[in-house]
Amino acid sequence: MVLQLKEMALSLLPPVDFQPVTSDILFLLILVELFRLLIIYLKEHRVSIGVAVEVSIVSVLRSRSELTYRIVDSLCGCIS
Repeated sequence: MVLQLKEMALSLLPPVDFQPVTSDILFLLILVELFRLLIIYLKEHRVSIGVAVEVSIVSVLRSRSELTYRIVDSLCGCIS
């Protein structure tokens, strides 16, 4: 995860390319949500469906080759 943070910080230097930066941020969100899901499972011996759905949504977003602001905004609105 530290290596991913380093690569993300270096990718923010000019010129900024939106696609790799967004992909790196979404990858970090996937890792954080998976760790959260693991902690919930180890503490309560159950799987939180809400967290699993969040991970799958972020994974689908990351797998798409072209992200548009409309898709990201609509999904953020649905999650909120």
